Amino acid sequence: MFYDTRASISRILGVSETYSRNSYLTMKILILIAIVMSLLASLYIIVIYICYKKTRNFAFKMVFYLNIADFCYSVAELFTLKNPDFLFDVEFSEGICLAQSFLMTWFGLSSIIWTSIIAWTLYSTAILNNTNIEEKEIKYIFLGFILPMIASLL
Repeated sequence: MFYDTRASISRILGVSETYSRNSYLTMKILILIAIVMSLLASLYIIVIYICYKKTRNFAFKMVFYLNIADFCYSVAELFTLKNPDFLFDVEFSEGICLAQSFLMTWFGLSSIIWTSIIAWTLYSTAILNNTNIEEKEIKYIFLGFILPMIASLL
């Protein structure tokens, strides 16, 4: 026998059904606001990199790549708006669900890997005194974008 988790928790806590729905709706709206703020912040960094040539050094280029991954991840999260009943409990179509899960996996992994690449580059430069880090940019792009895509396809 399957139980509705939210309803069960609401009954245990003695919360009325109306209060539970209102808090669930509030939570979804707050999550939507956070997604939009993340999208705008990533877009801001991308626009700064594109518009100002002084920022186009290797360090900021790495931050640019990280923000591309974060921007795409936020776009994937916005796929939930494709459903007109986003704020209510209605099932997605299978295609939207699969596309969203693929993109979220790809760019979520990409974001984690780019953060690790930036940390490794800082360590390599500051501690190991490695000066030829810019030569590894193609390898970093492969690790940061192509490898997570392959992992997501599997």
